[in-house]
Amino acid sequence: MLASPADSPHPISKWRLQVLGSFRLSAGNTVVAIPLSGQRLVAILALRGPSPRLQVAGLLWPDVPEGKALGCLRTAMWRLRRLQLDVAARPHPELALPSSVAVDAHDPVGVVASWRDGSQHSSELLPGWYDDWVLMERERIRQMLLHASEQAAEDSLARGEPETALILAMAAIAVDSLRESAHRLVVRAHLVEGNVGEARRHVADVWQLMIEELGVPPSAELCDLAGGSWRGGELARDRKSAGRGTVQ
Repeated sequence: MLASPADSPHPISKWRLQVLGSFRLSAGNTVVAIPLSGQRLVAILALRGPSPRLQVAGLLWPDVPEGKALGCLRTAMWRLRRLQLDVAARPHPELALPSSVAVDAHDPVGVVASWRDGSQHSSELLPGWYDDWVLMERERIRQMLLHASEQAAEDSLARGEPETALILAMAAIAVDSLRESAHRLVVRAHLVEGNVGEARRHVADVWQLMIEELGVPPSAELCDLAGGSWRGGELARDRKSAGRGTVQ
């Protein structure tokens, strides 16, 4: 339900901010309607942490004079304050979100867990936002989640859970299909399960993908995991014998 916390007679003690897949701010169990300028201010503070006012104004309104940008910032802050979300509770000139705001991008372990159980449909940071600062943060968050997913897959293999490792590694590949470290985890998971044919087929598919996309084959480290020479006609024979497949 969309609502305004300004209508609540009680202070809001718990906020939840979603920036992965979409922007969504909730106060308790209520989704908060917030203007676009407020969304951008909340998002930048969530992703960059405490920041000087002048820096925030310059990032959010880069094409207007400094004085006007600061005026836009004050207006956005005032609108947030009316929603009981005060970003100016720190000593001047820094702005920051209150500690009561829980941000999904701050919990990579939780995001990876949602990949494992299928409840997270998109992990892209603020899709449809093309500000320069968003693009930089998007890549940082992407790398953070990829490393978290691969570490979780490694941990799953160490616990003897190859099926979970496979799910996590494939989730990383869905984010970056050319990420060789994630492909190595897929091959290792197949081998732990005793599926040598699946492992060899995956290496063959990665070989073809990297030749087509990058013009170079995968590393010997990946190819050696599943055995075989993986050269020329050997590759074609292994693809045929292992069964055709496509890396998603």
